[in-house]
Amino acid sequence: MIDVTSVSKTYETAKGGLVHALQDVSLTIGRGEFVSIVGPSGCGKSTLLSIIAGLDEASHGAVGVAGVHVRRPSRDVSIVFQNPVLLPWRKVVDNVLLPIELSSRRISQQHRSKAGQVIEMVGLTGFENSYPRELSGGMQQRCAIARALMLDAPVLLMDEPFGSLDALTREQLNLEIQDIWMQTGTTVMLITHDIDEAVLLSDRVIVMSRRPGSIVRVFDIDAPRPRGHGVGDELETARVRAAIREELGVAGPVRSQQDVKEPTDVH
Repeated sequence: MIDVTSVSKTYETAKGGLVHALQDVSLTIGRGEFVSIVGPSGCGKSTLLSIIAGLDEASHGAVGVAGVHVRRPSRDVSIVFQNPVLLPWRKVVDNVLLPIELSSRRISQQHRSKAGQVIEMVGLTGFENSYPRELSGGMQQRCAIARALMLDAPVLLMDEPFGSLDALTREQLNLEIQDIWMQTGTTVMLITHDIDEAVLLSDRVIVMSRRPGSIVRVFDIDAPRPRGHGVGDELETARVRAAIREELGVAGPVRSQQDVKEPTDVH
């Protein structure tokens, strides 16, 4: 579904210098797969997402989505950013319907019915006529997720969508995203700094190096679904979480690797 081949990205600074953001990144994300990307701040995770979304261009290499070379934003890809980016003068339902309007289509009863479905899916039933200022941060992000689901795009890109939320709200939204993904079968790529979040949600976790960002290791997460925050779930994934932290240099060595599946080749 998503094919990234030998992608590198170099920026020119205002002073004429060069910043090498990405170096020879290659990966494939299969249809219906949930993949998270973790790495140090500034390693190019968000740059990679922007290139896949068609919001930026690679300096070298190619990106394809559903077999089509990415040159510009596409209806095959929806994005959820760290900030909800809601229009403050529009009610929840009207923010959710915005992608339909921007695609130059007239709002039909079918569209409104679809909006009601995705609003229910993200837990905002009863708040359809509320304005963003009347919603908590978590509710605003739910609205942004509902908006991203409106076009039924086969690919959903999420750029640290829960980074600004409190821990309890974040954990609840993690579970809701897992439920939505299991219902829809959407292909999801999540950018996050939260290792626990990445392991909870993902089929694979990709670890990137410091800038220029490249893929250094890929972890398969084989824990059964649905996953949660209970003790059993935590024990199931404890060693792989420790191994990812070790790879990122934020923890001591893992005592035993016997329960950690060997990293796969980048593919």
